[in-house]
Amino acid sequence: MDQSVVGLGVPLTDAHGASEDTAGREEQVGGEQPLSRLDALRFARRVVEQQAVRQLELIDRWIAEEERREAERRRGEQMRPAPADWLIQHGLNQANVDAVHVGGCWAAKKSGRCRPATREQALDALRNQVPPCVHCQPDHSLRHRLKRERPGQHAGRG
Repeated sequence: MDQSVVGLGVPLTDAHGASEDTAGREEQVGGEQPLSRLDALRFARRVVEQQAVRQLELIDRWIAEEERREAERRRGEQMRPAPADWLIQHGLNQANVDAVHVGGCWAAKKSGRCRPATREQALDALRNQVPPCVHCQPDHSLRHRLKRERPGQHAGRG
């Protein structure tokens, strides 16, 4: 039966100090004495301890990297500007204005051609006959402002 320390190839000695590999020989090659069972077990423990320390250090580095990534993600969310309340959708040539949207409109996100706009810009676009989005209906949100103005007159202008 092989009683070497698993994975280390270190032969264990019997009660008389002779190992199975050297049965009948009094001296190991190179003049070294074979390890006693207690010495081999201590050696194996040190190896396992060193490996465990290395693995724990590796896991600690992974944890630190993940904590850093999480902190960066949180900082990014905090620094991200608030979403626009209004969006203006431009045509493929970027010169035409195709529609006015409420900030969270799914159709605006899907189009990919929208730019943030102020409330006044959205009102001006609707006054200039830019169609409102049929899904988010920004004209309903802005209707009270449009009704207060007389036709052909812009707010803030005499």
